[in-house]
Amino acid sequence: MKQDIVCRMLVSLSFAVVFATLLPAAHGQSCSLARAAGNYGLTNTGTVVGIGPRSAVGIWTMDAAGNINGKGTSSLNGTTFVEEFSGTYTVNPDCTGTTTVEIFDQSGNLLFTVTADLAWDDNLREVRFIFTSAVSPVLGALQTVISGDARKMRPGTGQ
Repeated sequence: MKQDIVCRMLVSLSFAVVFATLLPAAHGQSCSLARAAGNYGLTNTGTVVGIGPRSAVGIWTMDAAGNINGKGTSSLNGTTFVEEFSGTYTVNPDCTGTTTVEIFDQSGNLLFTVTADLAWDDNLREVRFIFTSAVSPVLGALQTVISGDARKMRPGTGQ
């Protein structure tokens, strides 16, 4: 009986040690381009100061090499645009990052160049962002108060 108790304690201790060594590895994974890569559905809203409100919906793809591209529909002060965009993004180990994208109209004309700060959460399933600059080739630098979020889409699940 005493031997049985010792055996159970050793088995329990072994499981505890294995669990304790695996837990930090599972939860301590830092963020990276590879982990952030995927297809996202996005939305953003806000204001271009002096012009009017902006809102947008769309999809984007982030690849493991730091490239981003996508398409969407936006409304700026009541005028609707179909847009395509492409650029680059970074990811820091603490799940923050940056992006720079060029936004084009359907004819391929550059509408804006935008930079944004990024913050991932929910185990890199969602990224939140805020525009830090927007430049129009016609109007120059624009003041913006625009933020949004994007959520990873899972193929075949409708989510």
